[in-house]
Amino acid sequence: MTTDNRNRLHQFDLAAAGFLVLVMLILGFGLSRIETNTEDVMSWLPDQSSARDAYELFQANFASDDFIVLTWPGCTLGNPVLEQLADQIRDSDSAPLIERVITGDEALQRMESELGFQRREAIAALRGVFFGLEDPRRTCLVVELNSQGTDDRGTFMEGLWQTIDEFPGLDRSTMAIGGYPYLANYFDRQIKQAFLKMLVPGIVVATLIAMLCLRNLVLTLIVFATAALAAGCSVAFIPIWGAKLGGLSSIIPILTFVLTISGCLHLIRYNLESIGDPWQLLRTGWKPCAISTSTTAIGMLTLTRSNFPAIRDFGFFCAAGVLFSLAFQLIVIPWLLARLGQPGLQRLSRNQQGSFLWIACLNRIDRHRWWVVTGGMCAIALGLAGLWQLRASVEVDGFFEPGSPVVQGLADLERQLGPLDQTEAIVIFHGADPDDFVQRYRYIRRLQTAWLRLETVDVAHSLLNYLPREPKSLTGPGLVKRTIFRRKLQSQRDSLADGLFLKVSGDREMWRISLRFPFTRQSNFDELAQSVGQVAQAQAVAYAGEHPRFRPPEFLFSGKTFLFHHAQETLLVDLFKNFLLAFLIITPLLIIVLRSVSLGLVAMIPNVMPALLVFGILGWTARPVDLAIAMTASVALGIAVDDTSHFLIRFRDFGGRWWRVSPALGQAIGQCGPAMLHTTLISCAGMLCAYFSGLYVLTRFASTIAMLLVVALLADLFLLPAILLTIDRARHRGKQVTPLENEPVSPRSPGS
Repeated sequence: MTTDNRNRLHQFDLAAAGFLVLVMLILGFGLSRIETNTEDVMSWLPDQSSARDAYELFQANFASDDFIVLTWPGCTLGNPVLEQLADQIRDSDSAPLIERVITGDEALQRMESELGFQRREAIAALRGVFFGLEDPRRTCLVVELNSQGTDDRGTFMEGLWQTIDEFPGLDRSTMAIGGYPYLANYFDRQIKQAFLKMLVPGIVVATLIAMLCLRNLVLTLIVFATAALAAGCSVAFIPIWGAKLGGLSSIIPILTFVLTISGCLHLIRYNLESIGDPWQLLRTGWKPCAISTSTTAIGMLTLTRSNFPAIRDFGFFCAAGVLFSLAFQLIVIPWLLARLGQPGLQRLSRNQQGSFLWIACLNRIDRHRWWVVTGGMCAIALGLAGLWQLRASVEVDGFFEPGSPVVQGLADLERQLGPLDQTEAIVIFHGADPDDFVQRYRYIRRLQTAWLRLETVDVAHSLLNYLPREPKSLTGPGLVKRTIFRRKLQSQRDSLADGLFLKVSGDREMWRISLRFPFTRQSNFDELAQSVGQVAQAQAVAYAGEHPRFRPPEFLFSGKTFLFHHAQETLLVDLFKNFLLAFLIITPLLIIVLRSVSLGLVAMIPNVMPALLVFGILGWTARPVDLAIAMTASVALGIAVDDTSHFLIRFRDFGGRWWRVSPALGQAIGQCGPAMLHTTLISCAGMLCAYFSGLYVLTRFASTIAMLLVVALLADLFLLPAILLTIDRARHRGKQVTPLENEPVSPRSPGS
């Protein structure tokens, strides 16, 4: 090594040491403060929509729709354990996080003593809410959270489980429990388990494949250490930014890990041209690495334009992880290769005869280029046609496997008590005259009865469940009872408007009716919303015709379930918007880098093909798109451009132009082909470890992105060369063209 090279390597030592000190500070500060926050169900819902506005109106006027329903074998009317447990839950709530705790016995006693219900009538009014639909003796305990409890569901659930564990005679394993706080807490625990379950195997699998590709232990350890540090920084950055690890962001470290390995493999291939010289490696590799990383980050950052907070957070922190990966590729890898990797690089350089296999494959593509191009275009057309059949699905139960304990527990609870999933119907009377309160009560009674006749509505829960029916008789004693009932109801208007089911604000009167249906039943929510809305309008028109003073109300539908279903309407729009934005940003960038409009546009064909084909197949097969799958389009576009940019930048470096395709194409695929194949294998294997996480949301993300990456590899290795060769042969029609196998495969870039 010359003195000049020693001095340059010493300079690199100082730069790498300073960078690693900074990395250690980031890791120490960030990882010590990491927290999880998957319990926020609202982060999976759009936060800018009319449905969200309606939900905020609902929250501002009524009690929270966050509640826990709890029952167990032997939880029947009159069981003293029920009241004792309720008292203990109230006493343990020191925060406070609980709005109220009510049992079936307490609800029944109030209706009998305060409202004058007969026991049988009271039980009938609350069946499916506090008493079982099949066995009315079975009852439950309901815990409603306040706004602070909604924000801190995890603390509430920990306290609830602790209270149950400390209560003599009760066992949490026999508890049937349901409600969004429970689902969110269960999801949080599953994410923490899945994080380790998929992170360690993903790292091991990716490293083993890298070992098989490099066939050298030292090179593999260099790649592993670099990728592991980059993955650690991607996680540490989340708490440094002031956020929490949650939901899909838990997949960011493994994604950063495999992307860093991919970039490292490309750099190792480039380093075969200048073994021992990190500065020369930087001159050769900085542009393809920077461009590929930039396009990947752009694909991630377009997700920050989403209406879904979970998608926005994933996109931002994933882009940050990718940029950390670039820093490690350009600083740590050249330094480690120069200091420790020279023997391995020399051995790898001597084993490059396999490049002729890639040339042979390219020759076969050349002979069948028209078939390859035609097949690729037909696949794109098939995918485009399938996009029109796409449908979205944002179901909470879709986050879990069908046979998971949480889904089975919910099904068991609904069999014992009744449906738990509910949509809040809000009936708003503007200019409500207090003297006409009884008239509005009659209308709400008629409306709720009509809704209960619908097949899509199993239970309706509102203020009417706690009010006796108006006497029907119009003669003698019946008329007196009717008059007394009306006067009493009129006088109780203000006391009834406590925000549970009725809210009065000035001349605006709002009624809340909770429409329930089974959580575990696949309901057609569009049909439900349409039928409920039609009945509401028809009842309003009919009642107004019978009572001239009656002013038809305004109807709003809200609640978390409604938001989840409304999210389906915006999810596909969100998907196409993010993908289009990524395409519009990445395309000009490639055109500038490749210094050719036509080459840049051709380069985007194999990059958009994976998303069009895979999502088109989802449309043709009627597979719904959920939040996890929706994110993969932009992410896969950014990752697919990674290999394409490496390939075409080297194609340009080797002198490739429209009028001179063959020689440069052979050299580019001989150098980049192995790295492209290896990076796809590593990325797919690493991501597919999330397939076994036990959470459908991660399973679907991993499997879909793996399919996208495989299609992207096939498009880069077959379709892109076929398009370039087809155009080249058309330009040189009638002229003698040098066969690809006769072209020298020089690993040195002419432009270097």
